[in-house]
Amino acid sequence: EDFDLKPDEVKFIMDTMQEVQNMEDGYDKRVKLAEIQKLMTDKLPPEKGTKIKSWMRISMLFNPKTQVRNVAGNALIMPINSFSDLFSSYADKLIAKKTGIRTTGTTNVKAMLKGIKKGAYEATNDYKKGISTKDMEGNRFEISNGKSFSENNLIGKTLNRTESLLNYVMDVGDRVFSEASFENSLQNQLVLNNTTNITQEMIDIAHQEALSRTWNDNNNYTRFVLGVRKGLNKLNVNGYGLGDVLIPFAKTPANLTKAIVDYSPAGLVSTINKGINLKKSLTNGQYTSTIQHEFVQSLGKATAGTMLYILGIALAKAGITSGESDDDKDTANFLKNTLGISSYSIKIGNKSFTYDWAQPLAAPLSITANMVSSKGSDSKALLEGIVGSLDSAGSILLEQSFLQSISDVLNDNDGVVSGIINEVLELPARAVPTFSKQIADLVDSTQRTSFEYGKPVQSAINSIKVKIPFVSKTLSPSVDTLGREIQKYGGKNNIFNVFLNPANVNTENISKSAEEIYRLYKKTGNQTIMPRVAPYYINKNGEKITMTSKERADYQKISGEIIEESVNKLLKSKDYQQLNDNEKAEIINKIVNYSYNKARKKVLNIEMSSEYDKISSYINDGGNAGDYYLNKKEIDYSYNNPEKYKVINQVTSYNKYLSYKKEIDTIKEKYTNSSQRKAEVIKYVNSLKLTIPQKAILIRMNYSSYNDYNNQIINYINKQSISLDEKKEILENLGFKIRNGRVY
Repeated sequence: EDFDLKPDEVKFIMDTMQEVQNMEDGYDKRVKLAEIQKLMTDKLPPEKGTKIKSWMRISMLFNPKTQVRNVAGNALIMPINSFSDLFSSYADKLIAKKTGIRTTGTTNVKAMLKGIKKGAYEATNDYKKGISTKDMEGNRFEISNGKSFSENNLIGKTLNRTESLLNYVMDVGDRVFSEASFENSLQNQLVLNNTTNITQEMIDIAHQEALSRTWNDNNNYTRFVLGVRKGLNKLNVNGYGLGDVLIPFAKTPANLTKAIVDYSPAGLVSTINKGINLKKSLTNGQYTSTIQHEFVQSLGKATAGTMLYILGIALAKAGITSGESDDDKDTANFLKNTLGISSYSIKIGNKSFTYDWAQPLAAPLSITANMVSSKGSDSKALLEGIVGSLDSAGSILLEQSFLQSISDVLNDNDGVVSGIINEVLELPARAVPTFSKQIADLVDSTQRTSFEYGKPVQSAINSIKVKIPFVSKTLSPSVDTLGREIQKYGGKNNIFNVFLNPANVNTENISKSAEEIYRLYKKTGNQTIMPRVAPYYINKNGEKITMTSKERADYQKISGEIIEESVNKLLKSKDYQQLNDNEKAEIINKIVNYSYNKARKKVLNIEMSSEYDKISSYINDGGNAGDYYLNKKEIDYSYNNPEKYKVINQVTSYNKYLSYKKEIDTIKEKYTNSSQRKAEVIKYVNSLKLTIPQKAILIRMNYSSYNDYNNQIINYINKQSISLDEKKEILENLGFKIRNGRVY
């Protein structure tokens, strides 16, 4: 009933169709047809599931950063395509000697500017008229026709206006580049073929080039992914299916997958096949200019892509680009949150900027960075590096294309069903607009933890909270392995970075202690010196104790602060400076182990070993873990023999005392006669650079009957800046007796 057409509407359709019959193909004709389409689709009620799909699309795409990434991604590939056209044009010129037809030229700036202007006008005019003249074959962002929400209420009207605005900004961000490519190709064909007659084949070539250069073309890849989504959507609720959950967008990821191959040395395989097809077509009479165009375009892309790989190797060797994170989670955390080196990023100064959003250009950078960083130089290590790099390039694509959902489902530790449940649980968070998350990032600079181990429902709730301004502050902070709260965008959560910067920014947050740890890591390759990431659970006598996000944050702060303080104090120690790097690494490893156990004790009340208890007592007495491990023998001796240790301190340092004792023990073993032995010991002690009271104390420590300098000893001890009880303790340990305040 709602679809009934009124007489004036029927007349409009008939008149418009009559007018269209006499119009040439082009934008004006498409406008007329779109106006008819709009009139009819506006009368149709939204299809099942359309509201949910549209809301999810608005939620994910309606934010300024996505629009910037869309435009920047298209802009970044333009110079690569211009470089590609140099090779394509040269090959096309050679082939034209046989075919007499040119299909590809170099960049025509005037034509491209004309296309940009045309694309901007068409997208804007469509928006003003409320129509869509966009070629649905090239519907990269899967913009639907008609209204998704009911026009019978204010909320529905507002959402329809919002979706219309989103469609416009996404369309204009694509159409200016596609029309630029179209005009460039068409004008080149006209000029190079010395004609003003535009043929349908010329239009088809230009049209296909425009689609492929903005990731809008249909091919086997896109058809496969769309087919997978359609199959998954057979399992649905009110038209919103599993395919919509797992693959919200299909066309872009599929075309980017194809582009990663096209713009690479591997693309030469496709080039060879197309070259064979071209050669066959010239002999069997099936030649078309489209076959020629496909070959030269494939050759240009593969050549330009190969150059990108060479550039990527140079950048990686210069330390400018980074690949995947270190396999060791502790090292990976340290590199990212302390050194400010994010995975898949470009490092400039003390900042790193992620490039994984800029596909397909990101793939050559990631693959070459992983190849360069692969350990070892033998062929096996290189092969492993290449295989791992290809895998990581695929991983980047999955993460950027929303296909990550399928990967997560298939790789869920508890099976596919569990993976699907987890993805469904993430839907509420996906429904909260990304724009809201960006506002939350602006008002709260601290990175928050939403994941709760073993609690998927709570994690899902937290994923919603983290995207809501001010509410996000109720979540536990993310803490780095040196005990510091991690700051979003490296502490620069300004308007530009939050809303506009297409890259995620990370800033170096390195202290003196972190600098030393990283230096030793590079010198020794010892990963055990890296401060540890707090675990999600700990096994105690077979019992699994799970930590909450707050407990993990507390755990990380405690262990990290111990490491930071201890290593900082170590760096000031002359004894530490005299050690070699392996010895230094061994001490830091022990500090890390202690910090881990101390955090377990304070957060989970898990008892420590006696040695760690001893260190804890030493720290409570004013020491630190670094000093303990640097002077472990002395400190252990001081705790096991506290009275004697105090006596030693009145004579000399502990290490010097050990050298004196060693010599005295040698003398005692040398002489069997006790009188002679005692005389030689006294003779040796008198040769030392000590004061008379100190010499007397050292002799008395070996011979308690030695009384020649008792008064000097007593006076010397009484002058020391120690408590009365300590003075008594020392004198009694030397064999003196104290009664009524008098020493005997």
